[in-house]
Amino acid sequence: MFVRLSELGKPAWSRGHRGCLICVVHTDNLDTVLAMPADLLFDFAAVHINGKAAEGVDLRINLNFVAPGSQSGEPWHMWVRHGVLNARPGQADDAQLTVTGPKAALVALLLDPGHAAETIAKHSLPTDGDVSVLEILAGVTDTFDPQFNIVIP
Repeated sequence: MFVRLSELGKPAWSRGHRGCLICVVHTDNLDTVLAMPADLLFDFAAVHINGKAAEGVDLRINLNFVAPGSQSGEPWHMWVRHGVLNARPGQADDAQLTVTGPKAALVALLLDPGHAAETIAKHSLPTDGDVSVLEILAGVTDTFDPQFNIVIP
């Protein structure tokens, strides 16, 4: 059976174990990430958290995903505690930082918090609270090659 998932990028076909035809779909492109619903986006971001580095971290961030041309958005809050990133719809009263902006800009903050200052400036994102929380998030966020070999033949 062939499944071509064109919305996820250009599939690469190869022969796998015992000659079975395998479709490799690259899900690490910007279009795929931006198409994710917020809950899946936070799951994707959670994979990038280095659990050991984040063991003692306790941070809380409110994110308001605003559609272009809209004044209201989709509020979410995320937190990193005990080495794990979690997120829920709504806002947290005890958030250390609140950031509002378009999804693309907030995705950049989540997946590349090391460049938060540039992202905030480039997109003129309104913030309320301690922006240095993003530096803490950057310190516990790993970057890795999404095309790594799970099993080396």
